[in-house]
Amino acid sequence: MEHSNELHDEDCCSSEGERKSHHSDKMKSNLISRLNRIEGQIRGIKGDLSRKTHTVTTS
Repeated sequence: MEHSNELHDEDCCSSEGERKSHHSDKMKSNLISRLNRIEGQIRGIKGDLSRKTHTVTTS
């Protein structure tokens, strides 16, 4: 079934099939920084768990 309301925005995609970004370079840099911070936090928790030093408390 074809979708008659598909978006064909020529500004978002080039004719060679390469996608263009919708985000500014500053936005991408901020997103990458946030992801790196989250990744570091997860690695820290994994390390704590492997050393059995991390405790989970429930109320």
